[in-house]
Amino acid sequence: MKKNKSKTVFLDRDGVVNEMVIHKEQGLIDTPFSAEQMRFITGLEEPLRRMAALGYSLIIISNQPGLAKRQYSQQTFDALDQKLRDFFRQNGIPLLDVFYALSHPDANDPEYRKNLHLRKPEPGMLIEAAKKHNIELSKSFMVGDSWLDVAAGNAAGCCTVLIADRYKSELAKLLAEKKVKPDYYAKNMAEVLEIIEKHAKGEDKP
Repeated sequence: MKKNKSKTVFLDRDGVVNEMVIHKEQGLIDTPFSAEQMRFITGLEEPLRRMAALGYSLIIISNQPGLAKRQYSQQTFDALDQKLRDFFRQNGIPLLDVFYALSHPDANDPEYRKNLHLRKPEPGMLIEAAKKHNIELSKSFMVGDSWLDVAAGNAAGCCTVLIADRYKSELAKLLAEKKVKPDYYAKNMAEVLEIIEKHAKGEDKP
């Protein structure tokens, strides 16, 4: 008997699940470079639990080129990953899997210039996740805060939600330049949940 395909909410990590960090010395707003810097965005827990209750599995889909850029060590990468998983477990949020794209086209180490098809805006991580977990991508969501997330989700055939202020002129210009358009905009995860609830009830279509 063929198993029915599941539906998933794919979540970007930095800026969606955890806060971005201002690295003053480097002049960057970027991913945390240590587990101590990792802070989770307020108000995530209940919306994510309710998404799971609606029958959606939750999977993290994240570009993480910090190793390729030598911004931190493998030990630090592992500590960041563990803190992420602990956050979900400690808050009773079921996390099905985590996919990282470690590659970067400008990496000095040739090992980190491999598998660029996994790196967003390419849909590789989403496709790999769908194969591994028997996911119906057309019934799934990609939630992110960047045009990269939208482009990857669109290419994979997911419904896309961009967490951002749609009226920011810089954002609108960038989306137009990259020729990507999210199905929905949301200001936070609570609004993402509202969108998903409407889909689950059959009240809304992108």
